[in-house]
Amino acid sequence: MKPSIRAAAVAVAIFVAISLTGCGSQNVSRDSASVKCADFLKMSPSDQSLYDPDRGNIITYTSEGASSEAWIKAARRQCALKGNSNKTPKSVIAAISQGTCSTFATLSLKAKAEWADATQQEGGWSSAGLTNEQKALAMTKMCAKTSADTVDLAASGLGGLSSNPIVFAQFVGKDAGWSGITWTTSTVLGYTSQGRLTIGPTLPKGEKFHPLNLKLSVGTACAFNPDLDAVFPALFVATGTTANTKAVVSGSISVQQTNAPGITDAVAEMIFTDGTSACSDKTGGTVGEQSGTKLDPGNSVTTPTFIIVHNYYAPRYPSGASVELSRFEIRPGLSLGGEDPDASVTSADINLSAVH
Repeated sequence: MKPSIRAAAVAVAIFVAISLTGCGSQNVSRDSASVKCADFLKMSPSDQSLYDPDRGNIITYTSEGASSEAWIKAARRQCALKGNSNKTPKSVIAAISQGTCSTFATLSLKAKAEWADATQQEGGWSSAGLTNEQKALAMTKMCAKTSADTVDLAASGLGGLSSNPIVFAQFVGKDAGWSGITWTTSTVLGYTSQGRLTIGPTLPKGEKFHPLNLKLSVGTACAFNPDLDAVFPALFVATGTTANTKAVVSGSISVQQTNAPGITDAVAEMIFTDGTSACSDKTGGTVGEQSGTKLDPGNSVTTPTFIIVHNYYAPRYPSGASVELSRFEIRPGLSLGGEDPDASVTSADINLSAVH
């Protein structure tokens, strides 16, 4: 073989070898279950990064609390722990990426609160505004209500917004100063339920998000003009209370308006558990939600609500038509569904002037 041909052949061989073993593989992810921790720790950071399935931060749950950190950082720390050298990065990360309810019960109050924050972050909710005690209690309820031992699965398995105890605790914790009424209903057959309606003061002009859940905004079903209209945030909770018996529970709200003259009118907008919403009309029509399935005693349907007062900031009342709020009575309703008529109802209205 001529020298020039031999050199070309060697160059081709080298190029093929490099292509198969080197340069082209740097951007290919590797299974973090395919390497032992002892070997993983010996690698360079660039090689370790090839085993990162998330390419970024993960939420970890430990006895010290919960935090968001880089996958590689967490993998290095866990692999370096005594007894983990023969385990894989994937397995040691799995052990801290899903906190268990049984471990949660043994944690300090601070750590419990951090776990609560982390589950809400993963679920797209927020636990802002709650005390550590409220967060811990909410998580305890969450674990008690599900068969799933991992806290994130327990949270995601509770059916969404109104069934999530941490969101419910957020409601309970932040509506404490609101005007509220609680009433009961019983039927001829002996079924019972309890309702609670709380209404907060008007939101700042132009504000459209519900203070108990900032993912919810006014105007999805009712007309809303941020320059003219006032918004009262509200919360409706319907609870089944029949001993040892499941029941379908329904709750509703209507806005009753007096005949006194004025420039304003008001409607109620409810945000249902499935994410849809509905609006009452201006003539006392009701808007409401049914639990859909039979609730165990003590379980609730929780429905965030907005009371919208149209033309509240009209030029006639640039600072707000507070003098007209007495025209509106917010009337809640509660029933257990079916053809079993109510035998006893203890209820009351809330006048908007009382919550301004």
